[in-house]
Amino acid sequence: MKKALIVIFISIFIVNFSVGAYTKTGHPDITELTFKEKGKLLINMTSSELDKAFASTGRRCFWGWKHHFMNIYSEADYVGEVIFARVNRTSDPIKFDYSIKETDYIERSVKTTGSISGSFGSKIKQIDCKLQGEYRREVTKKTAHTKVEDNSFSVVVKPYTRLTYKITGEALVTNGVSKHYVFGILIKKGTWEYIDIVTAYYELCEEPLE
Repeated sequence: MKKALIVIFISIFIVNFSVGAYTKTGHPDITELTFKEKGKLLINMTSSELDKAFASTGRRCFWGWKHHFMNIYSEADYVGEVIFARVNRTSDPIKFDYSIKETDYIERSVKTTGSISGSFGSKIKQIDCKLQGEYRREVTKKTAHTKVEDNSFSVVVKPYTRLTYKITGEALVTNGVSKHYVFGILIKKGTWEYIDIVTAYYELCEEPLE
């Protein structure tokens, strides 16, 4: 009986452990992101790089936040939501009919880690104001809301081809590390990153199967 319970418990643990969504960017709404010049997402930074960033916040203060920025409005190209994908592994073309009622995209994706996670949301606006004051750069969204409503169309997927319909565009990445002190004592510490969507396009891509 005990062995049976152990097996059941292990099975449940494995199932729960493997269910989480994963993206290469660490942001569930952004599946891919490529910097136009230099830049790195948090998910791609090593522990030594993050340790160095925390050390760069400088000496402790009596009260308040201390930040270090790794990227500030770094330009990037992104791939967002995949609206649909079809694969044809046969030697004949296949026709599909689609009807998309409505789809939308996020304007900003925020990721935080560490003890700052639960209370850092309101701090982002203050960081925005600080950076825009220092760097004089406005994050202007060329496309505030992009929607496809009641859009019906047909596509033909060629033999041994993958067809995807997805949201792509340009984005700005800002990330950093933060520490919060109270009476000179380190209370909170963590990393944060936000990706501002500047443009959003609907792109139909055709790729040969490997």
